[in-house]
Amino acid sequence: MLWSIKIKNQANSCFSDNNHYGFTIIELMITVALAAVLLAIGIPSLTTLVRNNTLATQTNTILSSIHYARSQTITKNTNITIQPIVSGTDWTQGWIVTDGTADGVRQFEAIDNASLIVDTGENEIVYLPDGSITNASAITLVMTPTECPTGNPDIREIDISLSGQVSVATTACP
Repeated sequence: MLWSIKIKNQANSCFSDNNHYGFTIIELMITVALAAVLLAIGIPSLTTLVRNNTLATQTNTILSSIHYARSQTITKNTNITIQPIVSGTDWTQGWIVTDGTADGVRQFEAIDNASLIVDTGENEIVYLPDGSITNASAITLVMTPTECPTGNPDIREIDISLSGQVSVATTACP
């Protein structure tokens, strides 16, 4: 016995001329509206993320220069000085680490979109060969972003104790 296969009429299939494909204007408008809402929620968060990462990077640069100076003073058994490039207590334009010789200098770039000042009025930090500092009291470097929304914990305070140890604290913007 022969088996026969009956093929259905494909007039009502998905490939017929009666079916249309694509998006309606309503579907497109809803999609655009949802995208706008998601962007409105996401963009401020992204701005905050970028600002926090910038502050962390700049703080780490300052910390690495202080740690570099302390390690060099112990390694070379000589005094190492950290001082701003522009004289005074404003370190925003950058700072240098030096041992007093021409080949013992390392310069650090300026801080972008923030101010960096020494809160204690000192214009230099001098490390002794034992890793302590010569200053009369502990030193506090304060980095304040140019855009500091009230209440945000964006201010970084870098404290250097008399023993040369470094700690970082965050405080709220005024």
